[in-house]
Amino acid sequence: CDTDFNRVWVPPEPSTSHIKYLAPCTQVKKRLLTYGVPEENIYLTGFPLPKENIGSLENLEILKEDLWNRLLRLDPTEKFFSFHRQSVYYWLDKKEMPPAPPDYFTLMFAVGGAGAQVDMIRTILASLKEKIREGKIRIQLSAGIQKHVFEKILGYINELELTQYYGRGITIIFDLDIYKYLERFNNALRETDVLWTKPSELSFYCGLGIPILIAPPIGTHEKLNKRWLQEIHAGLTPPGDIRYVDQWLFDLRDNGRLAEAAWDGFLKVRKLGTYRIEELVRTGIFNPRQHPLEQ
Repeated sequence: CDTDFNRVWVPPEPSTSHIKYLAPCTQVKKRLLTYGVPEENIYLTGFPLPKENIGSLENLEILKEDLWNRLLRLDPTEKFFSFHRQSVYYWLDKKEMPPAPPDYFTLMFAVGGAGAQVDMIRTILASLKEKIREGKIRIQLSAGIQKHVFEKILGYINELELTQYYGRGITIIFDLDIYKYLERFNNALRETDVLWTKPSELSFYCGLGIPILIAPPIGTHEKLNKRWLQEIHAGLTPPGDIRYVDQWLFDLRDNGRLAEAAWDGFLKVRKLGTYRIEELVRTGIFNPRQHPLEQ
């Protein structure tokens, strides 16, 4: 699922192998070809994103409605819309702006599967404390299925005297059951305006029109995902110290950069992999499509 592909996953004589590869993006397909994998064994499916965050294959109605609301929250000064209004109307099936967009936005910070970078949460909450109290920002903290991570985050909330905002302004996404957690996580993504995460597999959720704020990568594959995010302009590295996130995050919002990143991810990332893989498994046939959002 990463944006590049290690040679270890290809057999010594790839031209004689019958292994089929489902490539999420063009870079992976190109890498497989350089390793000698026959093109007929490579299916460019796109990233397998959750269908509950997309809607139907034909209309993408959930994705479009969520992105429309997200762009409104991310562009209070209309810096983004002043350049892209007609394009947004066309792609998202809209005709006019609402009279009064919301005056808040939602940041999700996703802790790594093993609890990596959980300590960043205390610094982020401390910096955004007054913004949370003022209702200017809502925070969703993804703890995964690690109980010790969940408890550590609760400790930060108590320590910073933000307990009264837990459940209304601050949300923790956690469940010991992996499937229940994923359901909660995907639901939370629909209300997420900015996803702050290390560039793991969550990088590809930029295809849903969610701008990625890139935490420090861990491992070579995450460094390559970071490069990919920056190349397609769907991800940004924090422009300053996280102790001052209350300043630079709102600057990124006001100058339209977060909305731009959301829009670039939506337009540039192949997001229909789940549908394409299902079709291939069910029928054994792969039909290249000409849908502009799959190119």
